[in-house]
Amino acid sequence: MSLTSANLVGYLRAEFSKSAKYRLRLFILQLAAAMPAAIAVLILDHNGNVLYALAFLSIALLALWWFVNAQYTRIRGAGQAALRGALLLGSLNETLPQSPSHCAIGFLSHPTLGSMGRVCSCRLGTKVPKG
Repeated sequence: MSLTSANLVGYLRAEFSKSAKYRLRLFILQLAAAMPAAIAVLILDHNGNVLYALAFLSIALLALWWFVNAQYTRIRGAGQAALRGALLLGSLNETLPQSPSHCAIGFLSHPTLGSMGRVCSCRLGTKVPKG
C-alpha cells in the first residue's frame, strides 16, 4: 500500500472540515467572552461581587478560547501539511511508499516539504546524499 495524492486529499478534507468546526467554536467563545464585559457596563459599582464574578467568568472563557485556539491551529496545520503533500505528489505523479512508516510521518509532519529528505532516513528512493 502506498500513500497517494488522492489519500492525502481525503485526509486534508477531513482535517479542514474538523478545523471549520473548531473555527465556529472559536467564534461562539469569542462572543461569549465579550458578554460578561458588556454586562459589567450595566452593573452598578456597589454590586462588587457580581462584577468580580463576571471578571472571573470572562477569564475562564478566555482560557477556554486559548485552549480551543491551540487545537484549531494544530488541526489546521495538519490539513495544510496534507495539502502541500497532495500538491507535491500530484504534480510529480508519484506515490510515497508507506512501508517505512517513519517516512510518511516525517513527510506529513514536517513544515516544509522541500527538506523532506533530511526528515527521514529511508531517502524515499532518491539518489541525493544525506545532509
